[in-house]
Amino acid sequence: MVQSRRRTMKSFLLKIWKALPNSEILRGSLVWLITQKFLVGVVGVVLNDVGQILLVKHTYREKYPWGLPSGWLKRGEQPMEALKREIKEETGYVAKKWISFGKYILDPNRGVADMHLFLASEAKKVAQPIIDVLEDQELIILNRDEIEKGLYVGEFKILTWTAVISLSLHNLDLISK
Repeated sequence: MVQSRRRTMKSFLLKIWKALPNSEILRGSLVWLITQKFLVGVVGVVLNDVGQILLVKHTYREKYPWGLPSGWLKRGEQPMEALKREIKEETGYVAKKWISFGKYILDPNRGVADMHLFLASEAKKVAQPIIDVLEDQELIILNRDEIEKGLYVGEFKILTWTAVISLSLHNLDLISK
């Protein structure tokens, strides 16, 4: 019953989202209105068991559809548990090893959110992604060279993605020495 109401509300809000002009202010205001106000997020680089990096394409994010598994914490949820949940939901993968890069302030002027950054490795596919009928998504697997090239030519426009990719690549370099 609760799940049905959430799906109906999500469907309604997605219709509003799509009807709004592609305005960051309007869409940002909608996100602010519908999200919990304790906003703590997670984002991570996920390496599969052969060292390739998983990216997810979301259709709801028109300007920058490709990104890393990420999301917001649910009330009472720990950051690593939230990212484990997001990774499994978005990709169907479960990672064996984890490195936390810590908590970072997303927007110090507005105090909007804290973001926890992670590197998850030795990930294996254990299930199908949970694909919401309202949110088409696609998985792409890239090698390190492709990610580095994308990073250096500015393909990753979201600062937290750039930060966690850079930290992850640096950490992988330290491990391999």
